[in-house]
Amino acid sequence: MDHVVGGRKRMPLMDAGTGSAADYAGKAFKGKSLVVRRTDAITPAELAQNAQDAGASALFVTDDTPGRLLANFAGSDPGTRPLYIATVNAADGMRMI
Repeated sequence: MDHVVGGRKRMPLMDAGTGSAADYAGKAFKGKSLVVRRTDAITPAELAQNAQDAGASALFVTDDTPGRLLANFAGSDPGTRPLYIATVNAADGMRMI
């Protein structure tokens, strides 16, 4: 799959590794939908901020632990997060990239 349909907008889909700042270095993610793999090394708010700083339009976070991932991706001010964020299980995340 190379695009995600969001309403009337099609956005290219790219793998952004674990979502660390180093994963974004030197790559063009502006306007793209990103898939990242959650790790304990990066907080959900940092995942979202790194994607936002890279210019992403949407962020899909995969999680390989059982159950639904419930996390605060907003940080301290939810009004400043202008990208779409969704969580998906690891199997679905792998199918996306």
